[in-house]
Amino acid sequence: MGKQDMITAAVVAVLLLLGMQAHAAPLSATSALSQLRQLRDSSPDRVISLDDAQFAKFGRSVGREFSLIVFLTAHQMSERPQLKLGDLRKEFGYAAQALLAGPDPDAAFFAEMVFEDSPKVFHALGANQVPFIFRVDPAFKVSMQSMVIPKTDRMNIDTVRAKYPWTAEVIVEFFSTPRAGRQQLQFGQVDRPSFLKSPWFPYVAAGAVAGVVGLVGLAWCPSASLSGPHCASAYLLVVAGAIGLVYLLWRTIARHPAFWAVGAVGVFWFSVSGECDVKRQGGEKGGFEFVDLFHCTFGRGEGGRERGQQSPYRLAPVFHPLELSISSVVHEDEKS
Repeated sequence: MGKQDMITAAVVAVLLLLGMQAHAAPLSATSALSQLRQLRDSSPDRVISLDDAQFAKFGRSVGREFSLIVFLTAHQMSERPQLKLGDLRKEFGYAAQALLAGPDPDAAFFAEMVFEDSPKVFHALGANQVPFIFRVDPAFKVSMQSMVIPKTDRMNIDTVRAKYPWTAEVIVEFFSTPRAGRQQLQFGQVDRPSFLKSPWFPYVAAGAVAGVVGLVGLAWCPSASLSGPHCASAYLLVVAGAIGLVYLLWRTIARHPAFWAVGAVGVFWFSVSGECDVKRQGGEKGGFEFVDLFHCTFGRGEGGRERGQQSPYRLAPVFHPLELSISSVVHEDEKS
């Protein structure tokens, strides 16, 4: 056998193998359910990741009685903060967990498909924009060549009127609304994680209450010293309350960049404007007023006017645009 014949035989063998794989027996519904359950149980938010081959395998399973609710995304689009794909993906996970809380958790499986790993599905759907969430009903025929999803089974900017990014409640309502010829899905209640549901919350709340009680106790102490058992106990309660309050703030509003943005503006404003200098040096009025802030910022400080000297904070207005820019960037990061 010549070299040319060997090459021809190898090509024929590869083509035969590809043909056999293409015409392989489809997956049974029982096997598909078993594999999907395993994938779902291994996912933290119960959303499984699929590629083109897995989507075709599960979507074409024989006797399929379950739906596939798929979230389409792309790595290259996740860098655009205005799309808020991260927030929407989180809400999609909450909706998947709500289905598990319903009476028939195997009626549908929530999945995620990324364009970089599943280009065939994107092309078959004609999905040229994200976000794009669609449902494959049991009666729908899956094709990797072309698929036309009805408007009642796909969520995008054109078919959903709710405010974007859509919440889990909007997703649940969209796919649970009864429609003719479509499988009825029954969801449980959407359960979002919250610090109020944390087992640590009662202890933190008790610490905060103890801090308030301690402050009241300190108000009755004769002096700021810790003399006397009552004052010492009140001081310890205040410390415990402060720890609980700090932890509570950290787990709630302190995790939002807007909190730090507002704080940054205040810190920059008062420090650069010389408010501390005004309060330290005093003035004719004997106290600090809001107008003094502008005297320090744009002209002579209160202490400087007494001595006829120029305020050392004359350059403060230069920093204010910088302060606002930093806070704006942080706030935009929160919105993304």
